[in-house]
Amino acid sequence: MSYTPEDEETRACKEKQVEDLKEEIRRKLMNAAGKHFPTTEIHGCSATSWGGIPL
Repeated sequence: MSYTPEDEETRACKEKQVEDLKEEIRRKLMNAAGKHFPTTEIHGCSATSWGGIPL
């Protein structure tokens, strides 16, 4: 499979969008959890504690 420059640009744009969405979810989870748990507990949680989303 070969990629044209446009394909590379499209792929890079989609990867950026995915990373931006991950960061948005990360912020929302931290904000929501911060209302219910002390900060020290949040940072100690594993990725599996957050539904498999690595923080």
